[in-house]
Formats: sequence, structure tokens, C-alpha cells
Amino acid sequence: MGIEEALAILFRVKAKPGKGQKLLKFLKRDCEVCMRELGTLRFDVLQDPASEEAFYIRHAESCRIRGVSRFRHVVVTLPS
Repeated sequence: MGIEEALAILFRVKAKPGKGQKLLKFLKRDCEVCMRELGTLRFDVLQDPASEEAFYIRHAESCRIRGVSRFRHVVVTLPS
């Protein structure tokens, strides 16, 4: 079995004060949806050890399945 080419992205998300758990719930739901998509190799939500309000997202998908990257800039605003 050969090495599979993948596109990967790692980014940090920080919630507004007091909204960390709400953001975490959203991110975990998004993770579950993404893992069902064809070509998704991994999608992890990791707590930032320095902040209860911040998380790291690690997302990787197969180049062989996708052919090209589908990553784009996304802005998420949670209700107050």
C-alpha cells in the first residue's frame, strides 16, 4: 500500500468569552458531518491547553478523491 497524498489544514478558533462550550458543541457536530464526506481522512477538534475558549481544528482529505482542494475561507458567527 502506497502513501496517499492529502490536503491538510490546521487552524485555531477562539470563542467569545463564555461561549467556549457552545463553540465546542458546534465544532463536534461539524466534525461528525465532515467525517461522513467522501475523501475526508480525519477531522479533529483539539482543546487549546492555554485557553478553555480556544480549539485547534485538524482536517485532512484525500487528493485522489477530491482532485482539487475544496477549502475556502469560512466565517462562523454564533448567536449571543
